[in-house]
Amino acid sequence: MNWNKVLLITVVIMAVFMVVNIFFAFRNRTNYSQVYYRATYSYDYEGTVRTNTTARLAFEKYDELLKAKDSINNEDPQKKVEYYQQAIDRLSQDLDRTMKVVSFNSSATVVDGLLQIVESSVITGFATLTADGIVDTNLGPNKLQLTGDSKLIIEVPEDAVVLSVSPTPTEELDGGFVWQNVGTIPFPTVRFRKPD
Repeated sequence: MNWNKVLLITVVIMAVFMVVNIFFAFRNRTNYSQVYYRATYSYDYEGTVRTNTTARLAFEKYDELLKAKDSINNEDPQKKVEYYQQAIDRLSQDLDRTMKVVSFNSSATVVDGLLQIVESSVITGFATLTADGIVDTNLGPNKLQLTGDSKLIIEVPEDAVVLSVSPTPTEELDGGFVWQNVGTIPFPTVRFRKPD
């Protein structure tokens, strides 16, 4: 398994919800920095999440950027799903639920001299579903780092009754919450249920 492939397929997912130490270990092994991040996590009432993520990475060496782009774009789609499932398995190892990657797509392009990685996925079991129908997005000890030009949006169904949100979001949207440039925080816990 090529380290570059695993790193670049998992770096975007890990850059948002990971133990901070893993993030710094990745950064110390490579010559890039994340300069832009947008992620939307759309939850349903069953605990499934649909993610859409865009990240831009600045590389010290342009040839490394091109190699990374080609590595992502030329990898077998099924292998990408396998690598992504491995990252999700690491994420969920301290949680009391099983997360399953249903689909995963990624592509890489060069935008203004930066490597832009766009990913989308569907993951079942990403949130906990209680016996009384409460969906809980808590990811335990996993942290996220939102610095610089970084934004996370968590969307819930439009008719959901939101019970709690932690930490306090930067902004509230109709059916969603935004955290932007807030530093290192626990992955947001949003608890919601169907309306009566």
